[in-house]
Amino acid sequence: MRSGSASKTTPQKRKGDLDAAESLFSRGNVSYVDEKYAEAEKFFTQALEIDNSNPNYYLHRAATNIKLRNYKKALADSEQAVQVFPGSTTGRLRKGIALFHLNRFKDAKDVFEEAQRLGHKNCGLWIRKCAAELNGGKVPGEIKQVASPQQRENKAATVAKLVASSSSSSSSSPSSFLERKRRGPTHATSSSSSSSSRKRMSRRTSNDDVAVSRSPPSSAKLRSPGYPAPLPPSLLPNDSKDGREEEEEEEE
Repeated sequence: MRSGSASKTTPQKRKGDLDAAESLFSRGNVSYVDEKYAEAEKFFTQALEIDNSNPNYYLHRAATNIKLRNYKKALADSEQAVQVFPGSTTGRLRKGIALFHLNRFKDAKDVFEEAQRLGHKNCGLWIRKCAAELNGGKVPGEIKQVASPQQRENKAATVAKLVASSSSSSSSSPSSFLERKRRGPTHATSSSSSSSSRKRMSRRTSNDDVAVSRSPPSSAKLRSPGYPAPLPPSLLPNDSKDGREEEEEEEE
């Protein structure tokens, strides 16, 4: 009976412990996001004391120890995470970061390359960093072109010419601007005066033409040579009277 009762209570107790570990783990994540790394490390440690079979607890405590610069503890946690879950690429990444900060560049490079082969996508930069440290600060494949003395002299001469041309143009431009400003109004005045005089002459000519066209023609202009002068009005015949007489004769 005792064994039966113990077997019934053990799973319930185990479930309660896992819930408590998850609660501590969640509180550790909140502290980590708030950049309270020492507090987060304590919560992750408490969660691991309850359940040391969860690789996420080791991974998060490793990340926290990296933030706290506790690289040896981060190395131990990341190795433990890989031991619990051999396919963990994140565990290898954090192990490599811890090794890098411990100046173990060759080991770190090997771990990063292994994580990259397993599919982790954020290892390229760390691999180049390790290679640079192993090559005395020079990235493999990087070619540094050093200019020859003659090339440096030519470059200096070109720069000097550019500086001289820019300074000369900047110094000459104000004087030319002032000169144009002085001469500008006179030319503008002369041109405007000439144009206004032309306009006045054209208006005067057009007015004269209108006056000539509106003046009535004189008799002297209409009289042609060889014809007698027109009679005065008193000597002209009465057209209306002659017309009535002609009408009366036709009626008779």
